[in-house]
Amino acid sequence: MADNRSYWFRFLLGLQSLDLVTGGIRAALLRATGATIDRTAFMEAGVKVVAGRLSIGADSYVNRNCLFDARGGIAIGNNVLVGPRVTILTATHPVMPGLPRAGPVEYEPVMIGANAWIGAAVTLLPGAVVGPGCVIAAGAVVRGKLEADTLYAGVPAQSKRKLGLPPAGDHLATG
Repeated sequence: MADNRSYWFRFLLGLQSLDLVTGGIRAALLRATGATIDRTAFMEAGVKVVAGRLSIGADSYVNRNCLFDARGGIAIGNNVLVGPRVTILTATHPVMPGLPRAGPVEYEPVMIGANAWIGAAVTLLPGAVVGPGCVIAAGAVVRGKLEADTLYAGVPAQSKRKLGLPPAGDHLATG
C-alpha cells in the first residue's frame, strides 16, 4: 500500500482534472501538489496535469481539455495563452535496437516564454522551448527551440514569418 503522501498527492491531481472543478479551485489543488501558479493565472475545466514540476506565470490562460505531463518540468511565462486540447509532453523514450523498441524513460523540460500564444490542439514535445511572443498555429507539433516573436505552423512546426509589435494602443481597442 502506498504511503499517505503519495495517495493524497494522486488524489489531489485526480480531483483537479474533473470538469466540475472551477479554475480557482483547480489552481489551489495544483499548488497543494507543489505547482507554482500565479494568482492571476486561470485554468479552464478538464485540464489534466501529470505529477511533476509546473509553473504558470501571471495573467496566463489555459483553455479546456489540455494535458500537461509535467514530470520533466513545464514552465509557462507571463501572459501566455494556451488554446484548447494542447498537449505538453516532457517524457520520451529512445528507440532501442532490440525488443522492446522503447528504451528507458527520459525527461526533458518544456519552456514557454512570456506573451506566447499556443493554438488549439498544438503538441509540444519534450525539450521544446517557445520563445517570448511566439504564435503557434493550431495543430502544430513543436520540437526544439522556436525564435521569439515568430509565427510557426505545421507538422513539424516551421517558421512562417516574423511578427512585429502592434502599434501603440491597438491592443486596447474595444471596437
